[in-house]
Amino acid sequence: MKTFNPKKTILIGELSKKTETNTSTINFYYNFGLLDPPIKINETRSLYPKSNIKKIKEIKKLKKQGLTLNGIKKIFDGKSKVKVKSDDVVLKTNFTVEEFINELNIEKQFYFFLLNSNLINTPIDSPEGTSIHSRRDFIVAKSYVNLTNNGLDKKILNKHNEYSELSSAEAIFLQEHLEFSNNLDDPKSFQEIINSFNTIRRYLRENELKKIISKLYD
Repeated sequence: MKTFNPKKTILIGELSKKTETNTSTINFYYNFGLLDPPIKINETRSLYPKSNIKKIKEIKKLKKQGLTLNGIKKIFDGKSKVKVKSDDVVLKTNFTVEEFINELNIEKQFYFFLLNSNLINTPIDSPEGTSIHSRRDFIVAKSYVNLTNNGLDKKILNKHNEYSELSSAEAIFLQEHLEFSNNLDDPKSFQEIINSFNTIRRYLRENELKKIISKLYD
């Protein structure tokens, strides 16, 4: 059995409270290779290194900024080209147009295609007088880049505009969820409702996709 320092270890229940993360998620992060391994003290109990408190908080922060667990793991493993620095893309919340284009590694022509097709928001003026894009703009633009890298052309990307009525309907449905909340003044609660709504809609959408694919290959 490994030796351990009680001052540097923590039970999973306490780790859960300190990071506001449920134990199943903590176990998932460990199995994914994102956390330092626990030390087994008997058949039913293990202690986690306290270093995982900081790691879990970092995971949650990076997820909010749009990174996948695979991307976060690469950062933790030092295998990512994206470095976690104060001036780095990971922590940036705003991008000048030039930064936006450079960080996405796209041609200006493709940038203006996204902009003119209303697939991303128009940049806003910063207090300094420069035009800037938000982190949300960057994340969605990255998704368009991923689609093109997987063989989809501009005609398909443009079809997202044809489904604007669907987007409006979902926004109205989401607003209904928010209206029925009994804790809407709490920013955390507000975001939890939005995240839960998105998870449910994605789940149901993927179920419908499975039905369509099944019919195509029957």
